[in-house]
Amino acid sequence: MDRIGDDDRAALRRAVFALRSRERRRVFPARLHLGDPDGEQVVHPVVRHPLDDGLRLDVVAGLLRLRPAAAPSAAWLTRVGTPAPHDLDLLWLPAVLRAFAEAGEEARWVAVVTKTGWYDPRTGDRVTWQRLRIRR
Repeated sequence: MDRIGDDDRAALRRAVFALRSRERRRVFPARLHLGDPDGEQVVHPVVRHPLDDGLRLDVVAGLLRLRPAAAPSAAWLTRVGTPAPHDLDLLWLPAVLRAFAEAGEEARWVAVVTKTGWYDPRTGDRVTWQRLRIRR
């Protein structure tokens, strides 16, 4: 499994910053994102009641069809908590990977983003910040 490259690490850093900036609530609904963290993306709220594997796959496949054509092959789940394995991540990861494969694409990266950092559930790569600043 390939590690996430420097450009994608920078994009994930900006995704963490965006989540911190936009979401002021301590507890907020999880969301699945596909596309560009810095640009166009499609977002789906992850509902509390569990969907079966087939329905999760259908959701991701639908998001792939709605994703802007120029958007990168990236997917990330935003949720509360720490950037560590969680049941929700393990439910959605197979659906994301399979939907990309069925679309004939390889996911450039798949990650989980929280307010404290991000992690890649495929490789275990993880980055956290106490104070995150983005200089523009």
